[in-house]
Amino acid sequence: MGIMFKFGLSKKKESVSSVVWESRYEGSLSVAIVDKVPVAGISGPWPDGNYALTWWSSHDQHVAPS
Repeated sequence: MGIMFKFGLSKKKESVSSVVWESRYEGSLSVAIVDKVPVAGISGPWPDGNYALTWWSSHDQHVAPS
């Protein structure tokens, strides 16, 4: 018969990206950065008490946020 399942530990270390938050504009905007690329931002609170979330659908810095 053949091998149905093969279990083992990989010695290859996988890189894990972490999210770093940077505060901008005197704290009114926080930007999430992954691998030195901005991916999202949250701003507020606005006068109505709400916050705004913006994200970039591309890792290209020249593409406008969604």
